[in-house]
Amino acid sequence: MEAFGHWSFVRVFLLSAAWFILSVAGWVYLTVRAFSVDVSQGSGGIGAVSVGVGPIIGAISIVPPLVLILAWLIARAMSG
Repeated sequence: MEAFGHWSFVRVFLLSAAWFILSVAGWVYLTVRAFSVDVSQGSGGIGAVSVGVGPIIGAISIVPPLVLILAWLIARAMSG
């Protein structure tokens, strides 16, 4: 396996895009599943509606790819 700093931009981009797509797909799945459950059951006792899950889902889907790209840029710059 190549050193992280020697990865191509395409590999880093594809890995970041895959993470983003999978996290959005997971969010869609959970949203559809929540709407398919009987409304009278409430939130299932987890309080997700009152906490506000939107920013958390956004951070889960955006922050790791950004960290990967930044780490790759730093590793690439340090490897010369």
